[in-house]
Amino acid sequence: MSQLIINGNILMMEDFEELTPPQNPPGWSQIDGNWTTCYDGENIVYQQDDESDKKALTIATAYNETWYNFTYQVRLKFITGNDKKPDAGALLIFRYVNGNTYYYLRIEQYSDMLRLYEKGGEGEGLLRGSANIALVEGVWYSFKIRIDGQIVNVWVDDIPYLTNIDMRGSITSGQVGVGTRYYKCYFDDIMVTES
Repeated sequence: MSQLIINGNILMMEDFEELTPPQNPPGWSQIDGNWTTCYDGENIVYQQDDESDKKALTIATAYNETWYNFTYQVRLKFITGNDKKPDAGALLIFRYVNGNTYYYLRIEQYSDMLRLYEKGGEGEGLLRGSANIALVEGVWYSFKIRIDGQIVNVWVDDIPYLTNIDMRGSITSGQVGVGTRYYKCYFDDIMVTES
């Protein structure tokens, strides 16, 4: 169900269950890649179906809303990727302004790494924090990113991995999104709440 909630602390939520695959969710804009919903055997999920893409990116416009301080939650499953690319994995994008201005968490399945970046201009951007993590294909992981001012905290399955990371950037608000890098991934149960 895609909706913007103005009462309570839930700002946006999307579980894709009211969609008929390969229908795309309303309120989302596709920047790159071939994004569709699909049935994973249990639920309807969102996917980018070409692991050969260098980077496929989709942004949740959520009725053109932008947010300042918030918590961003996503469930993620790695399906298959390019094992010759050590940075292959998924992206969780937040405070997205445009294609060259946003923050993102890169989740590298083959390298077993989390890397937190500020994107500003061409290239990958500025690395602000990193942590080791064991990741395997075919398992659902629950990611939570909280940003307050320029301070970011990241949890995976309720375990803290990145704590009080100062982004040292100037991006104060923006949208959220999901992306992939050389990987086919499933995304589900996407939610933004007030911090």
